[in-house]
Amino acid sequence: MTGSKDPALRQLRANDRWEAVVRGLPLVAHWLDGTPIDDGVQVMARLEDRYRGFVVDGKPVATGVVAVADSWACSNPANGRGASIGMLHAQTLRDQLRAAGLDDPAAFAAAFHAATAENVEPWYRTTLASDRHRLGEIEAGIRGGSYDSEDPAYELENALGAALLQDPECARANLDIRFVLRTPQQVFTRPGLREKVLRLGSGWREAEQFGPTREQLLALISAS
Repeated sequence: MTGSKDPALRQLRANDRWEAVVRGLPLVAHWLDGTPIDDGVQVMARLEDRYRGFVVDGKPVATGVVAVADSWACSNPANGRGASIGMLHAQTLRDQLRAAGLDDPAAFAAAFHAATAENVEPWYRTTLASDRHRLGEIEAGIRGGSYDSEDPAYELENALGAALLQDPECARANLDIRFVLRTPQQVFTRPGLREKVLRLGSGWREAEQFGPTREQLLALISAS
C-alpha cells in the first residue's frame, strides 16, 4: 500500500518489479510459488474516503431510503474491514426495522442514523484515523524522515502490534480489533490493558522490520 504522492512505487504495476519486491519479503515470498490467476498485477487505485448520511442538523433530509455499508461510508480497503463493517451495518438496519418499524418514515430515518452513529461509525472513524497515520508514515519516508504523532491512539495501535507477540491478553485484544468484534475504545477499557500494552510494546519504534527499507525497496524496483 502506498499513497498518491509516491509515484516511484507505481512501477510495481509491472509484473517483474512486483515479483522482485515480493521475493524481498520473507513472510510472503513463497506465494510466488503458486500459479498466477491473472496475467498482470491487479491494482486498486484512486479510492476516496466517503461518508454519506441522510440526517442533517438532527433532521432527516430523505425518507424511504437507507445507505448501508459502502454506500454509507467507505475508506481504504487495505485494513480488510469493509465486509465486516458492512455486515455490522446490515445487522443494525435489521435491529432498527424491528425496534422502530416503518410506520413513521422520519422517525425510522432518525433512529437508524442514531444507531449507525453509535454502533458502526466508530469503526469508520478508527479506520480513517489509522489510514491518516499510515499516509503520514509514507510521506515521511519519501522525505527521508521519520513520522511521529501526539495522537495517543497511534501510540497504542503500534504498541499493541509489538505487545501481541509477548502476551496472550494483548494478542486477544488485537484479534478483537482486527476481526471487528470490539473497537479499540472498547478494548482499552479493560482494566490494566492500556498500561500493559504501552509497557510491553514500548520499543515498537526500534522493532526489526520484516521487509526491506524504503531505500532497499526502490533498489529492488530499479534492479528488476
